Parts: sequence; C-alpha cells; structure tokens
Amino acid sequence: RLVQYAGKIAGGDFSQPPPPPARAGSDEISLLSDTFAAMAKTIDEQMCALRDKIDLAKRLHALEIQNMNIRLCLAEKEMNLMQSMINPHFLFNSLGTVSSMAVLENAPQTQALAIKIARYLRASIDLVGARIDLRQEIELLRQYLYIQSVRLGERIAAGVQCEKACEKAVVPALFLQPIVENAIVHGLGKCVAGGRIEVAAALEKDGRICVRVTDNGRGMESDRLAQLLKTIRAPFRNGQNCVGLHSVISQLDLLFGQNYAFDIQSAPGQGAAVRILLPLLAEDGGPMENTPRGARCPGAVN
Repeated sequence: RLVQYAGKIAGGDFSQPPPPPARAGSDEISLLSDTFAAMAKTIDEQMCALRDKIDLAKRLHALEIQNMNIRLCLAEKEMNLMQSMINPHFLFNSLGTVSSMAVLENAPQTQALAIKIARYLRASIDLVGARIDLRQEIELLRQYLYIQSVRLGERIAAGVQCEKACEKAVVPALFLQPIVENAIVHGLGKCVAGGRIEVAAALEKDGRICVRVTDNGRGMESDRLAQLLKTIRAPFRNGQNCVGLHSVISQLDLLFGQNYAFDIQSAPGQGAAVRILLPLLAEDGGPMENTPRGARCPGAVN
C-alpha cells in the first residue's frame, strides 16, 4: 500500500492520505509513512506556489501588454497634439497677415474679426484642460458667437445670460462651445432665417447651477436621441461621431466626478434643450460658501 501511495505521488496525486502502518508498533514503517506524507504535503505546497507564480506571471505579462498599448496610444495622442498645435500657429500668422492687410485696405470690421478669431484660437489652446470661472467661460462663448454671427449673418441669433451668483463657480474651460456648435451645425444647419440659440446659467434653490442651451432647430427623433446619449456616455473610440459632446462629458467627469447631471431633450420640429446641473465649486475645488455640501445630482451620467 505504501508503494501504491508512492506511485500516486509520482503521478501528481497528492489528495490521498498515507496508508496506515501494516502492523501496529512498526516504527520503521510508521516513520516511512509519515515521511511520505510530509514529503507529499511539501511537494503539494510547492506545486501550488508554482501555479500561483505562473498565474501571477501571466497577469503581469497581460498588464505589460496593456501598459505598452497605453504608451503607444499616448505617443499617438502626443503626436496628434503636436500636429494640432502646428496648425493653429500657422493660423495665427495668417490671421496676423489678414489683420495687417485690413489696416492697409481701411477695412476695420475685417481687422476686428481677424483679431477676435486669433484671440479665441489662442484661448482655445492655452486653456486646454484648464478650469476657469463661469464668467470667463461665458465671455469666451460670447466671442465664439460673435465670430459665428459674422459668418451666419441674420440666419441665427443668440442670447446669453448668466446670473451673478453663478459667475465665480469653477467649470471646465470651453465646455459650452461644443454644445453651442452642435446646435448650430446639426440643429440649425439648414435654417435660412429665424434661428435662435439661448444659453442661460441660473442658481437653483438647492445650490446647484443649471446651465441650459436651447435652440429652435429641427430637433431629432427619440431613437436617434437615445443613441446620441448612449454614444457620448460610452468610452471614446477613434473615428466615432459626437466628438465634441463626448469631450464635454469627459471634462465634466474629470472635474465633478458623479456630482453632475447632463441631459438632452428633443423632438422633431421642436428644437433641442441641453440641461446641465453642476455643483457650485470654488477655485479650490470645494463647495462655495452658503451652498449645500455632498448633494449628488439626480440623473447623473455616471
């Protein structure tokens, strides 16, 4: 029986207990049996440890591959960022040339437009990933709307309002521009006259800021709206649509975590309304004075 037990151990079966001694009081057989049992236990523990090491090595290898993919992705993003910075510098120089030519040709409106475009482009680069107060954000949006008004003429009018109590709240820089641009391009793109965009920021009774961007454009079907919301809330993939709105969600995620809400309401022929509820944060990232702490926005995207 001891020989059979040794054979099982040799075959990798460590689950069986050692056989009892053949005769009571046989110290040599009992010692040999106990030694076999201890050896089997040691080998089994070592095999378990080896399996754990192999499993850990596989996990580490998978993490290394994942980290390598992340580094490659970051390298690609850095290259794209460098390329995107080269283009604006070319535009700055070109707009400077346009402004100089406008002065020589006595065209003050053209000069003013070129200067405003250059300033807005400069801000859009300098403020990437930055946090600014809502007053600055509204001022940047007004500059953007001025540029669009020159391009679109009387086709689209815009109104912007911001309550004074909201002005010092911290928000992601340039998070409103993609929303307004989306309204202009998709909601009012085919509008010949009478288009209207309203942007309003107001303080709610519970201490949160409600930012609304509405338009009187063509609107959209419920299934298309559902797909849009699903797309902008999903992880970003190269080549997907709705890049601007997806960037807005990412900016809000980084600054507010789960403490915000983002929603879009629309119907065919009835325009669209984007509603964002934000906590009233101060410059240090904490709640401003006299505002509720720890309130979580219902319907948050996360």
